[in-house]
This record gives sequence, C-alpha cells and structure tokens, in this order.
Amino acid sequence: MTILEQLSKVSSIVHPITINGETFYIRVMSGIEREEWEHYVSTLTDTTSRSQTYAQLLVRTLSDAQGNRELTDANIETLISKNSKALKELFDKAFDVNRIGEAGIAAEKKDSVNAQTSDSGLGSLRTLE
Repeated sequence: MTILEQLSKVSSIVHPITINGETFYIRVMSGIEREEWEHYVSTLTDTTSRSQTYAQLLVRTLSDAQGNRELTDANIETLISKNSKALKELFDKAFDVNRIGEAGIAAEKKDSVNAQTSDSGLGSLRTLE
C-alpha cells in the first residue's frame, strides 16, 4: 500500500454525532482546509458573529458517512439560519475531532511525546511548538 493510499484511509475516518435523533458526521479537515480555517480565524474581529465562526468550521468538517464533504462556503448563510444549539454542538465536536484550541494542542503534544519514545527519533518531527 502506498503512502497516499494510507493517507486516504486516514482522511476518510468520520466521527458520528447524534442531535435530536439525527446523525451527523464530522471529518478531519484536509491540510488546505485547515489552512483556510486558520486564515479565517486570524481575520476575526469583535463584530464577527459566533454563528458565522461555527459555520466556517462546519462547511469544512460536516460530511456524509463516507467522509465526503457536502458543504461549501455557499452554504454558510444557510447554516447560520439553523438551530443555534445544534450548530454549537456540531462545532464543539468538529473542534475536538480536529484538535483545535488549547485542549487539542495539549493532546497533540501528549501524542508527540508518546511518539518520540516509540518511533526511533522520528517523533521529533511531530513536536508541536
């Protein structure tokens, strides 16, 4: 199996979340999607709505059961108009799955330390500073 085939399997992993009896799937963002998200976050202002921020992450992470992205930036306004409680629950799950924020950084650092002790020095390439 090639490295690209291996990465394809990893990227297709989805995490289900059920809200009011409806199952949604959250996927890990691709590298470019993560860069887009981080760029968006770097441009936030005090007037940026929370629902806008939720929608920006969700268009990149909501998927079908196979991990195929179904939304685009064109869906942001529609997402914003949906149930705020559901948006927040989905956002929180996407935040966790994609290891965003302080808790995610702490988990990455912990994984990095574990990897350093188990992969003959390659773990240093994974260290998150």
